[in-house]
Amino acid sequence: MPMKNVSFRWQILLSVLVLASFISVNFGFYSSRQTFIDGDGNGYYAYLPAIFIYQTIDFEQFVTNSPARDEKYHQPHYFFQKNGVLVNKYTCGIALLQTPLFLTALGISSLTGLDTNGYSVLFQYSVALSGLVFLFLGLHFLQKLLQSYNLPNQVVTVVAIVVVFATNLFFYAFIQPSFSHVYSFFAVTLFAFSARRYFTGGQSNMLLLAAFALGLVVLIRPVNFLVVLAVPFLAGGPHAFLGTKTQRNGVYIILAAAGIFLATLGPQLIILTLQTGSPFQWLYPGEGFYLNHPRIIHFLFSYKKGWFVYTPFMLLLIPGLIVLVRRSKFEFLAFLCFLLCVIYLFSSWWNWFYGDGFGMRPMVDFYGLFLIPIGMFIHRATKSRLIIISGFIILATGLNLIQSYQYSTGILHADSMSRHAYWYTFLRTSPQYRNILGSDKESVFCSLAEKPFVDVSNDFERDYPDWIKLHEANTGKAHSGNHLLELEASQVYSFGYPLLINDTLLGRDDLYADFSVYYFESVENSAQGAIFVADVLDSRYHSLYYRNFRIKTAPDNIICQWRKAETGFRLPRLYEDASQVRFYIWNKDQGNFFLDDMEIKIFTILQN
Repeated sequence: MPMKNVSFRWQILLSVLVLASFISVNFGFYSSRQTFIDGDGNGYYAYLPAIFIYQTIDFEQFVTNSPARDEKYHQPHYFFQKNGVLVNKYTCGIALLQTPLFLTALGISSLTGLDTNGYSVLFQYSVALSGLVFLFLGLHFLQKLLQSYNLPNQVVTVVAIVVVFATNLFFYAFIQPSFSHVYSFFAVTLFAFSARRYFTGGQSNMLLLAAFALGLVVLIRPVNFLVVLAVPFLAGGPHAFLGTKTQRNGVYIILAAAGIFLATLGPQLIILTLQTGSPFQWLYPGEGFYLNHPRIIHFLFSYKKGWFVYTPFMLLLIPGLIVLVRRSKFEFLAFLCFLLCVIYLFSSWWNWFYGDGFGMRPMVDFYGLFLIPIGMFIHRATKSRLIIISGFIILATGLNLIQSYQYSTGILHADSMSRHAYWYTFLRTSPQYRNILGSDKESVFCSLAEKPFVDVSNDFERDYPDWIKLHEANTGKAHSGNHLLELEASQVYSFGYPLLINDTLLGRDDLYADFSVYYFESVENSAQGAIFVADVLDSRYHSLYYRNFRIKTAPDNIICQWRKAETGFRLPRLYEDASQVRFYIWNKDQGNFFLDDMEIKIFTILQN
């Protein structure tokens, strides 16, 4: 059979699988989804309704009037005040790529009388389809990139299929397409392809395309400028990298490339200048890197978000590196240096697990590059090894698809998986496993004051006048002393502590609460439904802000022993209508268990 026909059939297979996945995820598992713009995706998308609907680049008006707005105690984490203007910490690259389909949705909505608020179902699907479009474009340039390494078309297409289904690219393309990663996958892969073609062919148009792609990379996610470290590897050898092709093209093409790169960044520079008066701003105030304390082992292997734990397919990088060193020591060293730099910098971020999200999501952006040595390994494998490799890929694909479903249905916790939680929910898909896992303490950049300025406790040994007492304590085998508190069906609330808000607390957003208690279960998991509660109340006891956290992070079979439960979280900015923050424990599922030694501490978050 002619090679072109074989390649065409593989391309058709890839397209059919991708489209079938898009339809299945959005109209099958989720019964016609209505929401795609959520989480970080709200921040990336916010430029579009702000500019085209509210005609402003001050996001204050957008937050106030948008259907996606939060009340003042629930301000989105991606906005911050700068020179009296509410600025978006996320850059506008993704919004730029989403603009064509957004404007299509806006035009159709205007003509048909549908909501033009930017968040109706038509706009939601404009984001979903944008993710699909840039997935296809990313795969297109991935195949061209792999072909430049003389890999057969069958291997190239198989690798393209596998990266979709065996990695968390699947999740960010189909389940959370409003996040940055499918767009970054496209932009980084486009840059890698065009840079590779420039160094191997010397075409000046490829240098200009690489400059544009690099601008997109930075405009989408600035830290991904790291991709320039892959240029020596993409060049293929020291002679190409050191500029023989560049010298032939002359200084003018270099200046043109620099101009294209800066022009691509232009929209963000203009927006920042109009907002703050300066085109250069650090867009992550209160956040940064711990370069002297990277969490590399956790980043790669932890149950919380470890890259190789949730995307084991990428373990094929290891034999891929062996193939690469046999092919070219220069390429091997260049690629290894690039890979290690990416891992080092990403694992040094203050929130090394990157909050909510499935797997180690910043690595998705570079999958196009990581697949080069993997593709070489698969191509050079013997038939017997191919059987083993195929089996591993099938298992990795199955695990990825199951865990993507688990995460999207609340079986895997968004940011607080542990070894126990991982194996307790391993391959579980039943609804009974949904939302049963609790969260860890919230992470914050910088450190907490050595001593809390509020430190109150209740051991139930006597009456504490500052605490709200709802019922009597019991006498029994307590964790300390002779008294403990029983919660059961008729007593679902613990004693509560009201932190009264005075003038010294108003307006502060640097407060961190640590809430702990000891609990005792005589029946397995009787406290599983119990939650820590922090409730900001006004003077009429109306709730202004409410947070809750499970006492138990996961079910277990431990009974008849005292165990400590603890949570920690950042309090919101406290405004003048806030009267108190009330801390208590709610026995939501009305199980029977005991509490002792409740403690609340409030710390100041120190700024570096």
